[in-house]
Amino acid sequence: MKLYYRNDYIVRFKNGDLWHFFSQKGKGIYFRCMEKSRNWGNETELVANAHEYFSVSIDSHDHLHLIYQDHNGEIVYMEYNGNTWNKQLLHQYDTSSYIVQFPTIIVLNEQVHAIFAVGTIPSTGLWSLYHCYNNGNGWIKGEITRYADGKQTSPFYLDYDQRNIHMIYRSLYRNHHRLFYCHFDGARNRWSMPESLSRNLTDCNMPSILVKNNRLHLAWTSIKNSNLQVMYRNWNLNSYFKTGLEKEVLLSSEESNCSDPQLFWADNQLWCMWYQNDDIYCCSSLDDGVTWTQAKSLEWSHIGSCYCIKYSSNYPEDQSNLKVRRIFANLDNGLEIPIPGECKGLPEAIHSVKIEDLPSKPTMDQPHFEHPGSFQQVNAPSAPLKQNSAASELLASKDAPYSSSEKAAQGDASPTPPTSNQEMHDLKPADGGHASESVHSTNANSTTRDTALHATDYVADKEQSTPQPNTQQPETELKEAPIKSDNIRQECHHPYEKAGQLPANQTIPDNVVNRVLALIQEMNKVNGLRARFQALIAKNQPEQDSTYYLFQLDALLNSWIKKAEGIQAQNQTIMREIEALRRRSIENQRQWEILLEEFEEIKDLLEKNLRRGFLRKIIG
Repeated sequence: MKLYYRNDYIVRFKNGDLWHFFSQKGKGIYFRCMEKSRNWGNETELVANAHEYFSVSIDSHDHLHLIYQDHNGEIVYMEYNGNTWNKQLLHQYDTSSYIVQFPTIIVLNEQVHAIFAVGTIPSTGLWSLYHCYNNGNGWIKGEITRYADGKQTSPFYLDYDQRNIHMIYRSLYRNHHRLFYCHFDGARNRWSMPESLSRNLTDCNMPSILVKNNRLHLAWTSIKNSNLQVMYRNWNLNSYFKTGLEKEVLLSSEESNCSDPQLFWADNQLWCMWYQNDDIYCCSSLDDGVTWTQAKSLEWSHIGSCYCIKYSSNYPEDQSNLKVRRIFANLDNGLEIPIPGECKGLPEAIHSVKIEDLPSKPTMDQPHFEHPGSFQQVNAPSAPLKQNSAASELLASKDAPYSSSEKAAQGDASPTPPTSNQEMHDLKPADGGHASESVHSTNANSTTRDTALHATDYVADKEQSTPQPNTQQPETELKEAPIKSDNIRQECHHPYEKAGQLPANQTIPDNVVNRVLALIQEMNKVNGLRARFQALIAKNQPEQDSTYYLFQLDALLNSWIKKAEGIQAQNQTIMREIEALRRRSIENQRQWEILLEEFEEIKDLLEKNLRRGFLRKIIG
């Protein structure tokens, strides 16, 4: 297999059409189109006088944005509005004194951003990263940072979320290449200070960055024992400092020769794909990079002609099911990309590789495990059967809560506690905060009263005098986590929505009740919330005042939640102070390293001077 390194961009419009932009050395920038499932059309020259490296991006209006540098030193921005291309000059450099590398363009919140690296001729080994963006009145240019990277610099890599631009670049530090991170705050229009992401003196190469679910995922290659291995780590974007205690995970085998790792999100999983030993390998994670499956070979059919492309899409299905910045592809006859699994929204022209033998769950509970050097061949016909059985069990577990509600809808006369939103809505008074009004509203409607009595009887039948987590509460402002069970659908509720209710025939384990009691006792020792809670449930509840006690219970829970929110706010303040102290300690450590380097230089000078003085004494 041969991996081709060329500047290829694939852009996908809302209607599914694909445009392929590429450069030819010494000729310029070309593009060709493919409508849905057809083949590529004839190539058209877009720019004749341009360097090989350029960048293309698409915005939410299906407008294309392109940036390149011509041979005269001009950095040119072009926009395609659906009918014509408009050209605009961003900046011009003297080609005899400066060199521009890797002009890159992205669109963030309807604002165009261009980033590029600038070096000097002759080369001093120092490079500068510049950022240009249009604020509506014109282009604003500023320097991001300066770094050392030899005569030829390496590409930098970008990704973005709803507000910020995140960048990873490589810089020399003590004769080793390290990875650095910084981000652009779209609200304040300023860049953060670069932070080193490397913890050791090994070279870090070929990084890949992906932002998903408020986490930044990073993969790169590192040399260990003369083997080029794929490493991975991630961190929460809300943290102030990125070089924390996150573990570095080895994704490839220890004895391997890997290159070009690519991170992407597909089929509700995080994937990492790389080139290894004339083949493509990949592994996946279902828990945002905490655990990873064992690396597998794709055995791709188009290994003879493989390109590393950049992918930018405005297609609705891509926006929801697929996030790719760079990936391997075959561009000979149409477009074929090795997307493992079944990813929705791919047109017929984009053929995906279905890797059915990859396990759907992490193979080990540990965050990281050692991969064996040799990979076993998996029997393909047997793997789908296992997945189908697992999928059927999962569907059965998810559909179980709805069987009882369907029976109730068909006219089941057996008295059951209220489980639907409509039944609980009948329980809800005009004002959930006043228990007296709820009693009057219950007396006014006999049907609602009977339903409420069933609900309270369901609570009173419990032998324990403790609050039952599986009791359905009215739809008031109640924060409650859904109880994990085999026959309960796991859903993410709004903080003020009610939690799901357990079936009437299911009991709660004693350890759950004990945990609730311990938590209540810990959270409210002063006011005796636990005692009030137990006393309320232990009362003999008269039928005419059933809903009154339900809403009293809700009021107690609301007061408990408010106190918990106050404690959480205090914890957040403490965490901010800890992060500030941590940053100061890291900065002090950096200053200490600088002082050590200066001390070593002074020491070398003193040794040289001592040697010279000793020789002079001998000669004299």
